[in-house]
Amino acid sequence: MHASGDEHKAAGGGSPDEAGSLAVPSAGSVVPPPESALLARELTGDLPCVRCRYNLRGLSVRDACPECGLAVGATILWVVDPHAEELQPIPFPRLTWLGLLMWSWAALGAAIAAWSVRLLDAMSTQGWTGRAPLALSRAGVWLVVLSGLGALVLVRPHPGLRAGQVVRAALGVALYVPLVWTLHAIWLGLDVRGTPQLFLSLDAGGVDAARHELRLLSAVLIVMVIACLRPSARRFVSRSLVMRTGRVDRQTMLAVASAVGVGAIGDVLLLSTEVLPGVLRDGAEITGVFCIAVGAMLVTLGLGGVAIDSWRLGPAIVRSAISMKQLFGSFPDSHGARPAKGDGA
Repeated sequence: MHASGDEHKAAGGGSPDEAGSLAVPSAGSVVPPPESALLARELTGDLPCVRCRYNLRGLSVRDACPECGLAVGATILWVVDPHAEELQPIPFPRLTWLGLLMWSWAALGAAIAAWSVRLLDAMSTQGWTGRAPLALSRAGVWLVVLSGLGALVLVRPHPGLRAGQVVRAALGVALYVPLVWTLHAIWLGLDVRGTPQLFLSLDAGGVDAARHELRLLSAVLIVMVIACLRPSARRFVSRSLVMRTGRVDRQTMLAVASAVGVGAIGDVLLLSTEVLPGVLRDGAEITGVFCIAVGAMLVTLGLGGVAIDSWRLGPAIVRSAISMKQLFGSFPDSHGARPAKGDGA
């Protein structure tokens, strides 16, 4: 049976050299504790072993897990967040996590709906007589609306934020209004009335300039939304020790913005075909279609990564980070000294 720290002390644990080196303190003096005493302190808070989940409460840093033999210090290094005391508490953690999931997963759903419409419309150019169901386009627009509502949790997730930070995040949420209008005009307006094709709107009259102009506007709005909401999203990432220390790969919002930019380059190239001659026109058209296709795929993959990251953030949002103070109780002051026994403080 594994003995706890109290049982070790009751059995007379500790070396004679340590005991002999302690002089009787005078009143009001402070005595720095021996390093061995700090290492032998018991864990006063719950700490599941990182390997077998056994509760290590009552053991010291020097001990090992009685179930699997993993050193207690290894679990502390893996689990304890050195910045835990600096993190502001979130008043409604479960609601905040739900909003974060709605923001990211609804955006991913909108991208998948757009892909579905484009692919079904492309099939119609290969002999399929139908068209993509209008419900898919409507679903895409409503999913963007849901994403904007979920983004509300990024405005002021916890107290202590500066006014400028709150205003910036609120602006990012407000930009969803023109973004929804733009996507509605494309998906439920031009796409419904126009000739169905994949990534490209070409007919006998040339490029559908109105569609690519609206796509450019939506790209600008998406990049602005990312720029406004990114600082708030990074504050959530900072709450996760696993993500902050790079133990898992994560998707950066800057990468999503870059992918949007690639697609925007394609729209610019296609618009330029109206004024370019011959060979240059053909080259711009091919390159533009390629950029739009690659950008769309990268944006979808990026949104999938953001959605997965939002799910991973759940434990860090719902449960408070574990600090050294929670495990060991109060520590000596910054000079490593503690009041002597009998001190009036």
